[in-house]
Amino acid sequence: MLNLSATDKAFDAYRYAKEKVMVFVLPGIVRQGTQTAEIRFPFKGKLTEIYANLGKVGSTSTEIRIQKLSQNLVDDGPSNVWNDILSSNVIVEGNEKSSNTSVDSHIINIDTVNRDDHYRVIVHQAGLGSEQLTIELKVKLI
Repeated sequence: MLNLSATDKAFDAYRYAKEKVMVFVLPGIVRQGTQTAEIRFPFKGKLTEIYANLGKVGSTSTEIRIQKLSQNLVDDGPSNVWNDILSSNVIVEGNEKSSNTSVDSHIINIDTVNRDDHYRVIVHQAGLGSEQLTIELKVKLI
């Protein structure tokens, strides 16, 4: 059994307090298009990592875009001013479980996270047979 010292426990608590993760869960068959779920992130930070995985892999690639919108634009009413935060999409290759094994890595173009920014997912390409898509956005708090 692992016995952690008080220092190790304090460091783990500090590290946990400095990072948060937004998680999108798309149950069922992955479908192309803008997903209806939006997440409001109530902290300021820097987006450091995006990870996607499938509960059931598809025979072709699943490609994902992530967009953000500031709270003040949400408050102003319906808006089409969503900004893509990636310069290249997150890809889960055909017959693969996660984006970690993708030949083409995605590039985060807009990594600034302002307090109360809203995020959404667009499935640019739904892999044939892909199901249960989960997307994680890791944010380092500042």
